[in-house]
Amino acid sequence: MTYPEMTRWERVVGHGQQLGSFDAVFSPRGADGRPLPVMDPLTGAISPKVAEAWKPYDIRLVLQTNWATLGPKLRGKIHVLMGDTDTFYLTRATELLRDFLVTTDFGGYVEIVPGDHGTAITPALRNRIEAEMAAQFAAFQRTRAPSREPDRKP
Repeated sequence: MTYPEMTRWERVVGHGQQLGSFDAVFSPRGADGRPLPVMDPLTGAISPKVAEAWKPYDIRLVLQTNWATLGPKLRGKIHVLMGDTDTFYLTRATELLRDFLVTTDFGGYVEIVPGDHGTAITPALRNRIEAEMAAQFAAFQRTRAPSREPDRKP
């Protein structure tokens, strides 16, 4: 399904679908209480007012604007993987995030791998992700302060 087809389909089936969920989360409400659309579903015209309201949710923009404060807190904690054929065209946004972060000492990675929602996570990539998560958990367990509560028996 193409983006225009999906937009038209959502118009027919009504509120609560994928594209509409973005408006519901990020957009201000109109006079009728419904989220204002960031784009006209028929023409594709972007609403500058609504797009401006989405800016606080732009992770790259928030990080770039507040890096002096956020950078030290997030060092080593940003790990992003995405497919290069993202269904919702987020590849460019991820490239912008990557391009900003490589100018810092963020200590993580932003990688764009071949594939889409269903094919980007290969068995090898899944194993890598699981190994990274296990290593982080083990590191946390080693540095965690011992509990002050006595062991409880069932």
